[in-house]
Amino acid sequence: MVEDHELDALILSEVKTHWLKVARIVAAVGQGSEDENCAISYEMVANRIVRLVQENRLDSQGDLSQWRFSEVRLPASSD
Repeated sequence: MVEDHELDALILSEVKTHWLKVARIVAAVGQGSEDENCAISYEMVANRIVRLVQENRLDSQGDLSQWRFSEVRLPASSD
């Protein structure tokens, strides 16, 4: 099983300083894990994104439970 900090690193490697759809991040991280021995579910990725927003490690807009209609980005201070 993947550790939270490893999953966070995968998510943060996909996120940019401009807004990206949560669905794009969830799909990229989830599909990328298919090549490895440890599969990561889309729900795991989405839950970690919510946690990263709560920890102020990501900015968000929209309802994060609606992946296609919400977006995340790195905080402006991370530029």
